[in-house]
Amino acid sequence: MKRSLVGLVALLLSTLVQLGCSTADVLGAHVLKGILKDDPTIVRATVKATADVNPDARDRPSPIKVRFYLLKNVKVLQNASYYDLKDQDRELLADDLLLYEEQVFKPGSVVQLELKLPPEETLEDAQVFLGIVAGYWRVDQAIWQLSREIEVHDTTEMEITLGQTGVTATVVD
Repeated sequence: MKRSLVGLVALLLSTLVQLGCSTADVLGAHVLKGILKDDPTIVRATVKATADVNPDARDRPSPIKVRFYLLKNVKVLQNASYYDLKDQDRELLADDLLLYEEQVFKPGSVVQLELKLPPEETLEDAQVFLGIVAGYWRVDQAIWQLSREIEVHDTTEMEITLGQTGVTATVVD
């Protein structure tokens, strides 16, 4: 009697687990569909490098390498040193990193930048931040890093300026 009862319980549990998994998958997909939005999160930016951007040791304008990040949180970015981010940014930001792009800008250049995060990457109530790290020659005298919160599941238009000694970013209405 005990053996047949144990066998019956095992069979019942096995069946419930199998049903539960497929039911959970179906229910989970419906629940997530209600939480997720259909629109991607997009940052469209006009990036302008001024004619006098990033003066070198002889005060000549020089190209500047800039890294753009879409992040869940900016605490690590804001607290890290330039050199830590330069050498190991993806490792440091791994828990918060949603998207990464790197570009080099020549003095006087104007570039259209688009960072696009698919809708399934963020929940409706999530926060997303644009982080920027610019590789200035005189990093100790420059505003080399900034972050801005951006609208999730919407398009944020921005103007980013890479100036002589710092980077600025403004949301355009």
